[in-house]
This record gives sequence, C-alpha cells and structure tokens, in this order.
Amino acid sequence: MSTKQRLATSLAAALALACATSAHAIEVTYNFSGKVAMLPPPMSAHIVTAGFATLGIDAGDAITGTFTYETVAADTSPMPAIGFFANTLRDFSVTIEGHTWSLVQQPNTNYVQVDNDDQIPAFVAVNPGYYADRLTIGTTALDGPAPSTLGAQPVSSASLELLFSAVTPTPSNTPFANANPPESLDLSQFSLLHQGYITYTFFDESNRFRSELIRFDIDSLSPAAPVPEPSTIASMLGGLGVLAAWRARRRRR
Repeated sequence: MSTKQRLATSLAAALALACATSAHAIEVTYNFSGKVAMLPPPMSAHIVTAGFATLGIDAGDAITGTFTYETVAADTSPMPAIGFFANTLRDFSVTIEGHTWSLVQQPNTNYVQVDNDDQIPAFVAVNPGYYADRLTIGTTALDGPAPSTLGAQPVSSASLELLFSAVTPTPSNTPFANANPPESLDLSQFSLLHQGYITYTFFDESNRFRSELIRFDIDSLSPAAPVPEPSTIASMLGGLGVLAAWRARRRRR
C-alpha cells in the first residue's frame, strides 16, 4: 500500500470513528411547553395554590422548559420493572410568567426513573391489572421563587418533577426498556399522562404544615440540537489532522 493510500485509509477510519461516536448519545436534551393545568372549580385551587397565585400565575398560563440527562447510568433499583438512575440530570428548568425554577446540582437530589410494564395492583381503582410505562424526571434541589406564604420560614422540601405515562391491558415492552434512561422520547408514547409539578412543603409561621403547588400539562416535547461530546470533537480533530498532513505532503511534492 502506498503512502497516499495509507493516509487516505487513516483519514477514513478517523472520520468513521467520529461519526460512530456522535451517533451514540451520551446526553439528550429536550425542550417542552404547555400550560398551567385547568380544572373546573373548586378543584382549580389544587392547580395553583394561594402562595404561588400571588406571583401572578393562573390556570392556562403558558409554560416552557428544558431538561438534559445522561443516557448511560447505573440502575440502583432492586425491582426488575423499575429503573432508578440518580444524579443523571445535567439541566432542568421551567419558566412560567417570567418566573424560572431550575435544578441545583447537589449529590443525590436529581433522578430519572423508568417503569416498564409495571403491573397496577388489583386494589387500585383506576386500570387495575393493567401494565404501566412511566418516565419520571425530577429534582429535590430547586432554585426559584418561593410561595409568598413561606415568609421567613425554612423550606422543608422544594421539587420539580415531570411525569409521562401510558397504560396497556397487556405487557407492551414499549416505549422503552429500563436498562438505561431512554435516548429518544415522543409524547405519542405516553397516552395517559404528561404533566409537571412544582411543589414546596414547609411549616408556616403558625407552625402548620403547608404544601404549595403548581401543576402544568405538557403539550409538546422536542429534542434540542445535539452538542458533540468531547470525545467526538477529539475524533473529528484527529481526522482533520490526518487530512492536513496529507495535503501538506502533496504540496511538498
């Protein structure tokens, strides 16, 4: 094989490696949008509670958000139908009426949970015996405006959670297995539920336990443009280096 052929072969191999690496997603990012949930009175009180209503948030308001998670992670759940992946979220936020709540990176406070063909117990009133597929994305370390009812009291917990689910009368083996968090998502996979919650719990100044909540429906979910991983960039640079060396050798001849 001539030098020219060896260089061409090396270049092809480097570029093939770059393409193969970029084809396997290590992180996925999705943007979502929807509206603060609307239910007829008096249930609407459970959609935007008083402490958040003072922020100017009401049923029907538009919401936007984004999340990024790793698709290769260790499953710490002992249950075969459930995959629990801690510390996999890299970004997670939602914005409503100019107010933003976002993930704070702290150990063991964020997670992705996948339930695959989890049979609903017979004693449950809704869909007993059916099989549920669920995807839950959540964090319990949250930065954002607290409800006005909090006052000067410390927060017991603050969480942001998205829940996607579908049920079938027989095992579906879809939309995903729980070996790893899913690499691709589509709202059509989740025929039952696609909702989100912002929840604060605390003891008020009268030492009464309180829970303040915003619930929203997710109407659209779309992947963001992928950002190349460092290993992918390195592979591409290596391929370009081989190409540059080949072109320089040709010019010297």
